[in-house]
Amino acid sequence: RLFFIQACRGSNISKSVQSDSATNMLDNVPDYMIDGKPKLILVESDMFVAYATTAGCEAFRHPERGSWFIQEIIKVFRKFSHNEHLLNMMERVIDNVGSLFEKTQDGEKKQTPSLSTELGKKLFFRPG
Repeated sequence: RLFFIQACRGSNISKSVQSDSATNMLDNVPDYMIDGKPKLILVESDMFVAYATTAGCEAFRHPERGSWFIQEIIKVFRKFSHNEHLLNMMERVIDNVGSLFEKTQDGEKKQTPSLSTELGKKLFFRPG
């Protein structure tokens, strides 16, 4: 089950800070096999939820082009779905949305998508 949720999750606006390093938070995707034997999985497994923003924060949209989050999902999936799995593509979406900003009277508006996943395998779409 896959869910992509484009909605605000509160009224806070994400603040930005400068980072001197980056980490890949999605490197360790588990497999269904342990020592060559199938492992038992929970009923709640194989669920993936992608939120447009982190808990408590606003999600932004361009008045003509729409949601930053959905725009980036479309761009990334069109370009990479033939050879990358879902978590790699969503890492690209998070990075792309995180690089967007909108200048306001109070500074810059930023947004960071958030994932919740219980996927047990890499999910490929492989469009024809």
